[in-house]
Amino acid sequence: MDLVSGLASCQESSEFCDAIIQAEGKEFKIHRVVMAAVSPYFRGMYTGEFKENKREEAVELKVCVYCTD
Repeated sequence: MDLVSGLASCQESSEFCDAIIQAEGKEFKIHRVVMAAVSPYFRGMYTGEFKENKREEAVELKVCVYCTD
């Protein structure tokens, strides 16, 4: 099993998932380390003093109306 297949398998089974993200009314179980590895936004969120780093409930992502075309 390669790395991508192994990560996909863990995510599908929710094995080792340690956070939840909500977006557009849906919940996604995620691995903080994977999100931090691929996104500076999540790296900052999960390594800094942000409240999301310490809380157990889901993090809700919202669309920025000023950021869309």
